[in-house]
Amino acid sequence: MIKYDQLSFYLILILIIIGVSFLIGTNIVNIVDKKLSNISINMPNITLPTPTFTVHMDENKNPIMTGGFNEKHYTINDNATYYKDPAQLNEKQRLKLKERGKFNRMTLQDYKNWLGLFHDDIYELSRKYPQCVIHYGKYMEGKLTNEDLIAIQSINKSNTYKVKSYSAETSNHLI
Repeated sequence: MIKYDQLSFYLILILIIIGVSFLIGTNIVNIVDKKLSNISINMPNITLPTPTFTVHMDENKNPIMTGGFNEKHYTINDNATYYKDPAQLNEKQRLKLKERGKFNRMTLQDYKNWLGLFHDDIYELSRKYPQCVIHYGKYMEGKLTNEDLIAIQSINKSNTYKVKSYSAETSNHLI
């Protein structure tokens, strides 16, 4: 059994060790703090150019956007896409784009690519997306325009683009 004198000796020894450790730790922190305060990083002032963009309408009422930084002008690229080209997609990704592609995210080229996915099965397009059948004809003729894309986007403002299909039992009253 530990005597009372030995217990007090060990407690005092532990308190002295903690006190000395505290003093050494604070001195190290103060030294590091002084060294770090002497270091300065000179960052240059960065000023970014202000872009200016202008939208004009041509004689066919098509929007033409021009603008840029420091006298450089850019125009809208008609081949810009949000989705990957279907030729770069595997079969599973192509099917996902075909069924879940969102019109509000599509560019004109995306819409053309999406319509091209229905090349082998126009019936599926007419069944699932009847509002797009007219645009498929324009796509095949090469006459699809931004107005067609805007029209389909305005028809499908919600995130649900599926057309409800009715079974024969629920549509008998229409026959």
